[in-house]
Amino acid sequence: MNIDFTNQVYREVKEYVSKSNYSPRVTQKNLKQSDKFPLITIIEEDNKNELISTNFCESTDKIYLTINIYAQDKAYGNETISNVNIVRELAKLVDDIVGKKYKMQRLSCKPTPNLDDTIYRITAKYSKKIITNKNILI
Repeated sequence: MNIDFTNQVYREVKEYVSKSNYSPRVTQKNLKQSDKFPLITIIEEDNKNELISTNFCESTDKIYLTINIYAQDKAYGNETISNVNIVRELAKLVDDIVGKKYKMQRLSCKPTPNLDDTIYRITAKYSKKIITNKNILI
């Protein structure tokens, strides 16, 4: 089981999106509530063994990540930036790391209903196979 991959993705996403004008909070936990927005959660949903060689020298794991991005409208001077636009911009930044750098397959990226209608949320799901003992992404 590869336990370092998700932590590595988390650290890189956190650093990369920190350069955004919106200063999102990035966490590896699902939060029941937050008072800081925008918020990005990176959750490892599954880390399963896909294949073990007959001599047990090599194994392949498949990792599934779920990334939630939440935002509220944000005021800048006399203008208000839509929560939808904030989430979309952050989703692109997240995809720069997760999709482009790590070449994880995006399985979906869609709006998710939220109890608080002042908060816009999208959920993106990614997957990737890793040769575990060599830490090679395939």
